[in-house]
Amino acid sequence: MKRNYRDFEFGIIFYIPMLITLFIIEFKIINDMRVIGSLFFISLLSIIYYFFGDPIVRKNNLEKFAKHESYDFFKVPLSNQLSEFKSFKSINRLKSFGDFNFINLLLPQQKISREQSPKIVTCRREYRADELIRNYWYTQVYLFETNKDLPSFLLISHALQKNILQTESKLSDKSMNEMQMQNYEFIDIKNNDLVKNKYNLYSTDKDIESLLDREFFNFINDGIKKDMTVNIESNGRNFIFYVTDKRHSIHEMNFYINLFGIMTKKLLQ
Repeated sequence: MKRNYRDFEFGIIFYIPMLITLFIIEFKIINDMRVIGSLFFISLLSIIYYFFGDPIVRKNNLEKFAKHESYDFFKVPLSNQLSEFKSFKSINRLKSFGDFNFINLLLPQQKISREQSPKIVTCRREYRADELIRNYWYTQVYLFETNKDLPSFLLISHALQKNILQTESKLSDKSMNEMQMQNYEFIDIKNNDLVKNKYNLYSTDKDIESLLDREFFNFINDGIKKDMTVNIESNGRNFIFYVTDKRHSIHEMNFYINLFGIMTKKLLQ
């Protein structure tokens, strides 16, 4: 289940046969009703698979991942299992756009280290072009517990700000208030121009760049050069990491768990 493109774009693929069929009917390119009926049936099957078959495949893959990596899997998480995720400003902002819900929660079992194995949840936002066509954006979020006192900060990509907050410049006072970030300040990134051109940094600590130092930003640079922008937030106790509008195959999940684990260790040094 490897996908290197956004799930929204993936979903659009399943509507293409239907659109082609409607085009053929509208312009009477084919008049044989048996052929048109067959095309319509095939088109309908592709949409049915997108809404019913693909989620089943995804669920089965995540169950395999959970069994192999010692996680507990919850397709529909309970509210009390999500309290830590809801404490992050950017997650609450995502919730305010469109129909939103949490799905496919993975919780590490007691026998494995919580610091090395994150909690993982998928945030799903629904987009409806009309009553017939709807699609979803999925963002997979990795939460690392530290049990340490940390400065609160949000390192947010311009791509996320543009797609969700409708701006690439720093957040407006209105957006800051809506995200309950009244005590946060915009921090001018001085350590790295490449990161500065891709991200905005907000924090309650004016000296946050002593934590996000040159070495850490160089690590972020490596991701930028590979066209991968990771959003990072600290709520004062824990970290979350996520790539906007991206969920990962079970093979990619191990890669990101390792990557975000390394980033967590660098932040705690």
